[in-house]
Amino acid sequence: MRAGQVMTELESLYSNPAWRNDMQRWRAQLEGERAHKVGVSEVLRSDLLGFLARQAQTGEPVLSPELMDYLNERLEWPRYRAQLEQRLGENSVSRVLGSPLQPEAPAEDAAPGDQVEGQAQLPTQGFGIALIGWLVALMILTMVFGELMN
Repeated sequence: MRAGQVMTELESLYSNPAWRNDMQRWRAQLEGERAHKVGVSEVLRSDLLGFLARQAQTGEPVLSPELMDYLNERLEWPRYRAQLEQRLGENSVSRVLGSPLQPEAPAEDAAPGDQVEGQAQLPTQGFGIALIGWLVALMILTMVFGELMN
């Protein structure tokens, strides 16, 4: 019941554009007496992430990076990511927390549309070159050791 009350307050904060990124208001709710009762953080961890995932799906503005850092720290979303993905689905969790593998920032000279906003790039850009390098090295070693064996 206490988690429900806190969650209702957090939804109200989010719904009010003037309060949406007000760190003091979020802290007051998440560090208040009701939020420190046994089991409340566990419920909020999942319920708030699910709420934010639904908001992100509708195109609502995201929370400020500072507020997201605070929520990640307070609710330990990265630590419980696997459990949250099981409960809410990987897409919902990624919508709020981003991809588990954070992509590198795109180069300044990258063409528009190279990376779709909100989608993480998999670290595959250098993989093909590295693979080719390893194959060439293996072929050279095979030839060298083959000649030594003859």
